[in-house]
Amino acid sequence: MKFIHHLPLAKKIRALTMLTTSLALVMAGIAMLAFESYAFYHTRVDTLKAVAAIVGSNSSAAIVFHDAESAKEILGSLSAKASITAAGLYAADGTVIAVYVRDHGNQFHAPQAGEEGYSYSRSRIRMFHSIRYNGETIGTLYLESDIAELYGRLGQYGSVLCAVFLAALLAASIISSRLQDAITRPIRELAWTTKMISVERNYSMRAKKESDDELGHLVEGFNQMLSQIELRDADLQ
Repeated sequence: MKFIHHLPLAKKIRALTMLTTSLALVMAGIAMLAFESYAFYHTRVDTLKAVAAIVGSNSSAAIVFHDAESAKEILGSLSAKASITAAGLYAADGTVIAVYVRDHGNQFHAPQAGEEGYSYSRSRIRMFHSIRYNGETIGTLYLESDIAELYGRLGQYGSVLCAVFLAALLAASIISSRLQDAITRPIRELAWTTKMISVERNYSMRAKKESDDELGHLVEGFNQMLSQIELRDADLQ
């Protein structure tokens, strides 16, 4: 950041404007993507819980009678949910009764039955759901869902954010270039007046006051200083 100290004032103002705009946009983009990810996971988990409750209820008889064909048919209904990539139905002792795989070309090995709950990984959401009948746990349902949809959404949002980022930077550059003149012009004129006074030693010159802000007060104080110097020179003469 040290190079900024060597830039002209106009470029410093533009650089500061672009930097603050970029920072604000990046932070807003990160917050938006983080919220989208959180909402996606929350919605997907709720969906899996609802599906698990329905499939688990329908699978009670198949588990009790250890009917593998019926269990396989019930798990086959998960094909209506494109996000569910695999599923497994277990007996109370953890024995696998049936499995479901969305892509039959992929090999799927049902994991060991676990406690009820869900977990995340880089590309999957995994859930175990306990199946109960008359208050007794008779089996477990395993569901596995991919999150390819999330990456697709984040890619779309990223493209939109990049377009908004570039448009905002362009707008900020145009606006700052037009507004910075109100700050830099009085300073340039004051600097020029100071230089001319030092060269010509003409203390009757005055800087032009254009506003009542801090720059205006600076010009006013500079002119008062010139008046005092002019009076002092007159007394000396």
